Amino acid sequence: MQDLDIPTNWRERNVDPATFAFIIGTPFQLPEELAENTVIRCARELIWNLMLKRMDEIAEIYLTSHQKRVYELWIKKGHTYQEIGALLSDVNGYSCDYSAYTAISHCIKGIRSNKHGGRYHGGIENRLKKRCEKDEIFQEMLEDWKRLQTNKIQISLDFLQKHDKWYQERRKQLEFEMGY
Repeated sequence: MQDLDIPTNWRERNVDPATFAFIIGTPFQLPEELAENTVIRCARELIWNLMLKRMDEIAEIYLTSHQKRVYELWIKKGHTYQEIGALLSDVNGYSCDYSAYTAISHCIKGIRSNKHGGRYHGGIENRLKKRCEKDEIFQEMLEDWKRLQTNKIQISLDFLQKHDKWYQERRKQLEFEMGY
């Protein structure tokens, strides 16, 4: 058997999990708190994904073809302005990196007008903001998002029961088994 080189001043000690969590900087949660936080997080993820999906639908309808390509690279794939300019320079024929960056910036932010107090005109951000403000479905989702920010478990459960496919399929299965 091989001798292990264990330091003599080392001793194992029992530590209460709450104390240990305090020492390492993570909050201690009871199992029911952890379950509640998981439900709240799942509800927030679901509404976030639904809002992004609705914004994609709005973008598909209201953006130009060039704006759609930039939107795809910017929002969905997370590219920077420079990366988008480099990727689209072959298609659009930008003369240099600076002009590509400027064109992408104008496409996303719009063009700034000094005549109108520095307001931006056009651009993906402005167009999507206006369309999302007018879209009733998106506004309902936004209200759900605000309600979910209250961190109340019942609101999250109600939202999941209404919108989550797993809940809906389980409800149909139970109704079928019960004969409703």
